[in-house]
Amino acid sequence: MSHIINYRLNQFSWAVAAVLLLPLLFTQGMFFDGLTFSTIARNLNEGIGQFWSPQYTPFVHPEYYEHPPFSFAIHSVYYRLFGDQPWVDRFYAYTLYGLSILMIRRIWALLIPSGHRGWIPQLLWTLTPTVLWVHQNNILEAPLNAATLAVVWLLIEGTWKKNYFWSALAGILFFIALGIKGPVALFPLIVLPLVAVLYKEYRTNALISAIIMILSCSLLFTYFYTYVPDFAKFFEGYLNQQLLPSLRGLRGAESSVLLSLLELAKQLLLPTIVLVILAWRRGGKYPLRRESILMFTVAICATVPFLFLHRQEHYYFMPSMAYWMLAFGMLYEQAPWPWGINRK
Repeated sequence: MSHIINYRLNQFSWAVAAVLLLPLLFTQGMFFDGLTFSTIARNLNEGIGQFWSPQYTPFVHPEYYEHPPFSFAIHSVYYRLFGDQPWVDRFYAYTLYGLSILMIRRIWALLIPSGHRGWIPQLLWTLTPTVLWVHQNNILEAPLNAATLAVVWLLIEGTWKKNYFWSALAGILFFIALGIKGPVALFPLIVLPLVAVLYKEYRTNALISAIIMILSCSLLFTYFYTYVPDFAKFFEGYLNQQLLPSLRGLRGAESSVLLSLLELAKQLLLPTIVLVILAWRRGGKYPLRRESILMFTVAICATVPFLFLHRQEHYYFMPSMAYWMLAFGMLYEQAPWPWGINRK
């Protein structure tokens, strides 16, 4: 009976995603930043600008240094495959949604024996307001989220199964994640140290995985910086025109930490309410197991750095939401209700 209920709930989670996302394929308009990114991707497909020197317009950002170009290049492939159609931007974003769900489920299956309950974090994540908004508006947090989830999955997979090919591949994807939105993709570095602390049986594996991952990413960066002059030029332009001024508080209006915390609380309201209801019905608290601690800590590491930035936006927190929902889902999973029916 439990498997039947979970099967139906799994179908329900996909139905909710379809109801929320598919109608947006036929809507027009998006957030200005998303429109900018779409324009740059379309320009790349049209031969306007180059990979390491993308162009927005001939007069505004003729050399675009605001963000690294990996997402624009991948997005341009969709224009190449499907043509200059109004739904291409949505289809690109929804592909990233599907990849993110796949990674969420793979991480869940590695950490939780009852892998058939992977619909729990999927449904929570889909119902998170900022997740829908980011995918609707073609914001860079969508590809960043998919890439960092893949890095986390590969690191855990390689460590659990002692297959360090996955660790090397994680290093490559980590380089790509950095090439999507820069240092905000650094938080997966905390995963293996946490694994070493929480899972003593995998401590040696985690150390080896970390070394291989960092080496593969470092080798890629060294190669491009040494042998690809356009990469070195872009990196220096990005560093001097965007990254360092942003860290010094010279870019954009100052934001309120309190407002950011309120925005974060709004995103976490639903899973918190569900947890309170389940705890009340159970008549007791949910103990924090090590897999929950792992995901909560990753979520915090992906969230807290933005609170210290001069400029803060609500969608900056979106890549952390998958780990928050995985952590909450791992708490819910301890309860027999409503995931199954116990018969006496």
